[in-house]
Amino acid sequence: MEGAQEDLLQMYDSYEAVVLLDYLNEDVLRHIYTFLPAKEGLKPLSLTCKPIRESCKPVLFSRSKVKSEELTSKHFIHPSLWPFVQTLTFNGEWGDFTYPIPRFTPAILAQAMLGMPLLSRVFIKSFRGNGVPWPYIDAILTLPQLRFFETPTTLHHHAKRGSTPDTLSSSAAPLTSYQQRLYDYRKPPRYRSGDMEPLSCLVREPQVQQSLESLIIPIESAPFADFVTSAWPRLRVLSLRGGRLNSMPPYLRYFSRMPALRELKLNVAHSPAAGRAAFCPIDWTGPFPWPELRTWTVSFPDPDDPIYSLIPSSLRCLALRCWPRHYVHFEWPDRLYVQTLGWGSPILAASEMLRLVARCCSPHLRELDIEYTEDSGEIDLLRRIPLAFPNLNRLMIHRYRQRGADYIPIREIGESLAPLSRLEVLYLHLDLKSTPHPLAPYNDHGSEEFLRFEASLLESASIIARATSPPLKAICFLKRYTYLNEWLPFRIVRTDTNEGPHGYWDLALRNELDLI
Repeated sequence: MEGAQEDLLQMYDSYEAVVLLDYLNEDVLRHIYTFLPAKEGLKPLSLTCKPIRESCKPVLFSRSKVKSEELTSKHFIHPSLWPFVQTLTFNGEWGDFTYPIPRFTPAILAQAMLGMPLLSRVFIKSFRGNGVPWPYIDAILTLPQLRFFETPTTLHHHAKRGSTPDTLSSSAAPLTSYQQRLYDYRKPPRYRSGDMEPLSCLVREPQVQQSLESLIIPIESAPFADFVTSAWPRLRVLSLRGGRLNSMPPYLRYFSRMPALRELKLNVAHSPAAGRAAFCPIDWTGPFPWPELRTWTVSFPDPDDPIYSLIPSSLRCLALRCWPRHYVHFEWPDRLYVQTLGWGSPILAASEMLRLVARCCSPHLRELDIEYTEDSGEIDLLRRIPLAFPNLNRLMIHRYRQRGADYIPIREIGESLAPLSRLEVLYLHLDLKSTPHPLAPYNDHGSEEFLRFEASLLESASIIARATSPPLKAICFLKRYTYLNEWLPFRIVRTDTNEGPHGYWDLALRNELDLI
């Protein structure tokens, strides 16, 4: 009898829950569903009863995945669910499509995607990097409703084609975002036709030139000729990453027709045949080309580039750094990668960085990242930062000792930055002599080395905390441990006593500060 009562109560509770959900606005209900994890929350909820399942479908199937090697009617998304699909992810290997399996042809796949009226995003994920046959790329990029295309892998496929395509089979979709993020240290050949051709075909289409807002790609695939000849009125985000071409004119030649840029990131390795990264000729007298720019990253900047005296008031984040980071070139096994690729690191000396910073006047800047080697101009550089960027909230400094140098002016570093009255977080790589090799944990004394290193950091943090202004609440030190880089956050505690500020390691600060 008791079991029957429990079943009756469960039925009543379920019915009551459905009735209560029926009172909610459909849009509100869908918004609530978006907060539930798909596997652990939304999917079990959808199995409770038919009315709830129907209400869950628009969210549950909005992001759908298919296996690339199983593009068949049996394994593909059921047509009854097509109206809900907004994002479609292809997982796995595309292969040669020569097996005796009734796979979808490119035309059938295109027809299926056309039956998904809300589909606007396509992701391609391949685990072995074997690429995608051109007919399928063509089918995806010509999908009329497509707006976002993203892949973390190469698209280059080994299958032979009769000829290199100059255009797509039909008009390209008016994309707003095209993103391809490849492994930084991938081996040559880094210039692959299967990655360059889809992008080249896209950017030649007038509607893409007018619609594109975000372009994140390897620099090896960048369509520089099209950057020069076409206007990009809506492009707001441009990120190029990889190995720099051996000979390149000033960057302004390529990016001057992108007036709406708000984020420009050039994480580009140095080629021995090329100089430092210049945007403008020395005799440049024109205005700053991107008046709405908010985030700007430059690797190996030219300290004599006149563009830094034209920084607009819109700029909030500026990075003047090495890419990859300078320490990569000194420690095994990282240095093997950059040596194999022929990349160098002409890092700026402190006096050179001072020349660059002296050109700047940006009171609206909130975040600054600089990287340099010490010399006699280091303290003058650090004293210049509060004058050029007085309202910084976050400051990241990677500084390196000269060969044979042991002394690090820790107190002077803190005193030089003290005028930054709004600085909240300071990130530091001091290059202490006691810094252990990242792989030290694999030797017998690795743990001891890291304990001594952290003790040195703790002492350095205390010295800097006593020299800086009250708003500074955390000093974060770079720790390279095995194959991980992490920031160790030191929380500063300031009291009214005469003892001055003190502090302690607080790993919980990582979430609070959203450590970068």
